[in-house]
Amino acid sequence: MPNSPLRGTALTCLDVYDQAAFTAEWHWDGTNGQREAAQNAWRDACDRLGFGGKATTVYVPLQDGSQQRVSRFVSARLRFSLKDMQELVPGVLKGDLLDMDPEQIAVRAVPAAEMPEKWEQFVREVLAREAVGVWTPTVNPFARPWDQAQSFEQFHRARLDEEAGNPLITRRGLGSASQIRHTLDSASYRTNALIPFYVDEASALADGWRASEIEQVDLPYALPLWASKTGQIQAIQDIRFLPELMDADPIQYLGDLKKGVIVGAIREAAEIGQSVRRHMGQWAGWAANPATLDMPDLLWGSLTEVAGAHADLCERYPTVVTSGLSDLSDG
Repeated sequence: MPNSPLRGTALTCLDVYDQAAFTAEWHWDGTNGQREAAQNAWRDACDRLGFGGKATTVYVPLQDGSQQRVSRFVSARLRFSLKDMQELVPGVLKGDLLDMDPEQIAVRAVPAAEMPEKWEQFVREVLAREAVGVWTPTVNPFARPWDQAQSFEQFHRARLDEEAGNPLITRRGLGSASQIRHTLDSASYRTNALIPFYVDEASALADGWRASEIEQVDLPYALPLWASKTGQIQAIQDIRFLPELMDADPIQYLGDLKKGVIVGAIREAAEIGQSVRRHMGQWAGWAANPATLDMPDLLWGSLTEVAGAHADLCERYPTVVTSGLSDLSDG
């Protein structure tokens, strides 16, 4: 798999096209003991050669135009001896191997110079206005070798365990995040493809960064995927180097976004929050001294104003969570 700026390395793929033929080479005798020994030997070889971890299922195009279901293991190691190969595929001999140019077996060709029209439009009309004037650490905490980074599914599950999601969006992430995670993991991208940023300096400082550790930047090709409860947005660094995602239109992953993905929503929500706090102060005063509530309509009007502001935010940003409050906005 050729090098990609988002992976930071070329990768070697071990693709199992015929599971029955492959396992037959291990000469299982049907007993549980021998099966377990063979499985342990296979796992040990995979771990040693960098192919450890769960296989992904991919569909490889064939010459006749059809596709074949393949189990793919991936390693950041690029050189293997015959002895290494024999640990993975018992019985393979030098005469079984064929000299080939790497271009003949590249899993994915170099991305096209131009993105599909729908993605070009999405970048121009949405992403180019999304992460403008944002604040990011000068040293990206996600920057690490590919084989030390997490899969996107692992990263997602860790966030769920920590309950680290931003209350403005669902715990799944932005849009159809599960589809995006599956596409990224299937194409062997990992979290070293991410960059974190904040909508303003105050949010970054509140999350523990020092002023000397952050800088203000524009990220015109960054695609936000998650937002944490502390206001950190985690985004793909540069969508131009992710051709696998462009097999479908952006609307399929994120919905019909006109005002932006999440940055604008977080900024506007901060302003709405000031209004909500003002109204909550009113409600507390009325609760403490009901006689100060001259007319019931004042309470209803106050509730409706809060709910209406939330409903408007949801309408402008489809990635924002809707709630029962929005039902109040229509009376």
